[in-house]
Amino acid sequence: PILFMLSPIKRRIMRNTGILSFTNIVNTGLLFLLSIYIARALGVIDFGKFSLAIAFSMIVFRFSDLGIGIMLKREVARNPSVAEKYLNNGISLRLISSAIAMMSVWVLVMVLGYPSDTAIAILLISFGTAATEISNLFISLFQGMEKMEYQAISTISASSAKFFLCTLAIILGYGIIAVCSLFMLSSILQMVISGVLTKKRFVRPGLLFDFDFWKKLIRESYPCL
Repeated sequence: PILFMLSPIKRRIMRNTGILSFTNIVNTGLLFLLSIYIARALGVIDFGKFSLAIAFSMIVFRFSDLGIGIMLKREVARNPSVAEKYLNNGISLRLISSAIAMMSVWVLVMVLGYPSDTAIAILLISFGTAATEISNLFISLFQGMEKMEYQAISTISASSAKFFLCTLAIILGYGIIAVCSLFMLSSILQMVISGVLTKKRFVRPGLLFDFDFWKKLIRESYPCL
């Protein structure tokens, strides 16, 4: 009853806050449980390789973000009509920056001379991180539109798939390469789900190459890193 006495804006804020909190609890809980299980199942050496792959990709892709997601969220919240322009130019920029990051990962892996299984694990996790970078643009759009339920659908679906498939793979006796492959596939799944939701509910995802706008976007967004 108290909820219905609130203004529409306050109800929307409470609703979105509740959805985000629930989403974070579910995703964090599943990742925590999965991490414990992976650590016990893979053993010290392979879990060390897995952790290295995660850390390696996070460091390299840290600078490929360009702060575009924050700009997208802010500008869409101000004026939803600019969503397509910001999203699709952002996707183009993010693809280029992710491609550069992937090439950097490849070069570093070769130079550092990691064993083949470690190198493959790093490349698989890095490719999944590249997919996550695109997904994050869709999530920024959902947040700018104040439609947090779509963020919940895409992230919880991907987290659940990752949890159950990785658990099954370990039970069946597969090792680090299978786990890293499933991490990558779950990131791609999240990207696909987010893209489909964006197309059905908001704008059509695509590629835009407005170079003058790119300059403006990078200049304004990079300090947000």
